[in-house]
This record gives sequence, structure tokens and C-alpha cells, in this order.
Amino acid sequence: MKRPAEPMGPPVAPPFIPPIGPPGLPGLPPPPFMMTPPVPAKPADKRIRFNDEDSDENELFAKLLYKKLGTITSRKRREILHVSIMEMVRQAQEEDERERGVTGGMTSQ
Repeated sequence: MKRPAEPMGPPVAPPFIPPIGPPGLPGLPPPPFMMTPPVPAKPADKRIRFNDEDSDENELFAKLLYKKLGTITSRKRREILHVSIMEMVRQAQEEDERERGVTGGMTSQ
């Protein structure tokens, strides 16, 4: 014949583990599972420095653009952006060459 189960109390920690009260009590840290893990810091050499004499404005813009394009999941949309951006760069180069030609021609006369 089976004996009825004895009511069990809360689990008892071994004596070498100090008792931990509820979180928020003064002087007692919260249990480890309630603490957020530390966020690892980014390595200093990978950070973009905007006011660094050695940094190039175009390189910083290209890195930013690269990251932004990486967030676009549609391959077709990225291809359209690539073509549009390159067309804008081509137009800017042509305008720059025209301006240099006009100002260069005026100064040489």
C-alpha cells in the first residue's frame, strides 16, 4: 500500500550558496538570470570618425550608402538605385567639366 505524498516546501539551496532575496532589496544583487548581459562595445578602429583629418568625405558617404543599400532586400530595386545613382554622378561630372571649361576659357583670355 502506498503512502500519501508528503507536501513539499520550496526547494532548499545547498548551504554554500547564500540566500538571495527578491530583486530590489538593498544590498542584495538580483539573481543572474534577471540581469541583462553586458553589450560588447564596438572596436575603436571600426568606428567612423567624421572630423578626422585622415578621413575622406566621399569614403564616409560611400560607406553609409553601402550600409543603406544593404538594407534593401529587393534585388530589382537595388539595381534601379545603382543605375540612378551612377546617372546622377555622370551628370554631375558633365556639369563640372562644363563649368571648368567655361571658367578655364575665361581666365585664359
